Amino acid sequence: MKRKHILWLYEELPNLVSAGVLSAEGAARLRQYYGDAGEQVRRNYALAVCAALGAALIGLGIILLFAHNWENLSRPARTVLSFTPLVLGQLIAGWTLLRRPDSVPWREGSGIFLMAGVGAAIALIGQTYHISGDLGAFLFTWMLLSLPIVYVLGAVVPGAFYWIGLTWWAGFVQSEGGQVVLFWPLAALMGPYLWKVARDNPYGPRAILLGWVLALCLCVATGITLERSLPGLWTVIYCALFATMYLLGAYAFGGAPAFWQRPLEVVGAAGIAVVSLMLTFREPWREVGWNYYRSSAGYHAWAAVQDYLLASGLLAASALLLVLVYRERRLEKIPFGVAGVVALVVYATIAAELPESFALAIFNVYLFALGLITLFSGLLSRHLPTLNWGLLLVSTLIIARFFDVDLSFTARGIAFILVGIGFLAANLVVRRTGDTS
Repeated sequence: MKRKHILWLYEELPNLVSAGVLSAEGAARLRQYYGDAGEQVRRNYALAVCAALGAALIGLGIILLFAHNWENLSRPARTVLSFTPLVLGQLIAGWTLLRRPDSVPWREGSGIFLMAGVGAAIALIGQTYHISGDLGAFLFTWMLLSLPIVYVLGAVVPGAFYWIGLTWWAGFVQSEGGQVVLFWPLAALMGPYLWKVARDNPYGPRAILLGWVLALCLCVATGITLERSLPGLWTVIYCALFATMYLLGAYAFGGAPAFWQRPLEVVGAAGIAVVSLMLTFREPWREVGWNYYRSSAGYHAWAAVQDYLLASGLLAASALLLVLVYRERRLEKIPFGVAGVVALVVYATIAAELPESFALAIFNVYLFALGLITLFSGLLSRHLPTLNWGLLLVSTLIIARFFDVDLSFTARGIAFILVGIGFLAANLVVRRTGDTS
């Protein structure tokens, strides 16, 4: 019986007992028979992981066997062998849909094997018949042909590999002087499936895996795809991106019990802290201005519209999420959520030829305020991870400034000691007076 059916039955048992349809002893026997639904889910996911690893190893093994004798085979034999993993993967996937449609391990394993078969067939046929192409064309074709596997089989791991493959493709094409505006609509093709998985169980391993992969791929892909028509605009885009991720994670998935179940919120907060720290140095602000435009052989003027759309779209999204978070009275999320607005204001003033020291001062104050707010929030709630996160922000800023200014080793050493004492003292207080979860 599927987990959702077991959970439904457990919810109905008290009503059945109170209505006299079922005795208390019968309800207890039913619970004993079906066991813990959560334990069943954990067992299914463990099997899914084993199936995924097994399918990947089998696929790699078959490819290595082919490679060992490849040069000694005729062209027709190579063609047949090139399609063998693909055909075998399709047969396994078809059997899974017919006989094991509710089995997560079978769907994940067959999906990975079929995706590997698609990639192997493309690569081997191209090598056999000397079809022109490069790594970018291979990755682009492989990912597009693999996307239906995600929807047909409902497999999460191929979906994660799809985003990773697209990011790899974008990086290669951009490094060769090309343009990858198509990354965004192609990445969005996975959106409906992510929505379905998150709606079914937003805190389950499947949704969490996709969330982490998406968050990390967006961090990399955003920098890759920018045309950089206006130097320094990346500061606004990245701050708005991380603010949007943080607020979306807090608004939609803030009820997750563990930090690893909140990928968007965690990556967003970490991204805001890292970018804000970078912007406390002079280097990112040296060539910010309306008259500084990029011009090189790899520059595509028409694609510069993408930068402006990203900046305006992410700022609008973060502003909307700020309003939603404010309406829920979750005021503790606002300091991190305004990162995009802070970056926009500072970028506009520096572009208007104000001195760099203004930007440095604003981001020093902003990052210091983030650390203090987080620190006091951890103290008031007696929550040790929040406390340590705030201490980390404050101490990192202090250490960065000590390396940035001309001070003696003695002064720096004393400062480090004081920061360490602060860490230990704050943790000791919280451990003695409250919850340390």
